Amino acid sequence: MPSEDRRATTYDAIVVGAGHNGLVASFYLAKAGLKVVVLERRDFVGGACATEELFEGYRVSSCSYVCWMLQPKVIGDLELERHGFAYQKLDPVQFNPYRDGDSIFFWEDDSRTEDEIRRLNSHDAAAYSAWNDFWYHASGLVYPFLLQDAPTLSQVSDC
Repeated sequence: MPSEDRRATTYDAIVVGAGHNGLVASFYLAKAGLKVVVLERRDFVGGACATEELFEGYRVSSCSYVCWMLQPKVIGDLELERHGFAYQKLDPVQFNPYRDGDSIFFWEDDSRTEDEIRRLNSHDAAAYSAWNDFWYHASGLVYPFLLQDAPTLSQVSDC
């Protein structure tokens, strides 16, 4: 088509990637009244939250089973439950098999996880509580700022 026949389309925002984060970002931008276009290189949307055939005859969920960071605000704003979304907690939350045939489960109950770790390494089991305390503190610094404008340096310093 000759270039003079092309109609220029102007967008307020261009979102590169139609993964779950790109789709949520484009939703909020459009909801704010912006004209948004989403560009995706693959033949489907969803990114890490898609189920695809990785091996012939085997459909695999890339990461959509991991919903622990899906914020209640996003679930509500996108009316996901109205569209069939249902969240079911997993316990154990993680399973790690090892080449030597051993394995470990991580549970919602930290003491149960600590028992699992102790089976493999008593030193690591003894440090597990302090490790969790560190991550609870670190995530507590970040969590209040999720889904908000980036904090100022002074706001972060006050934490």
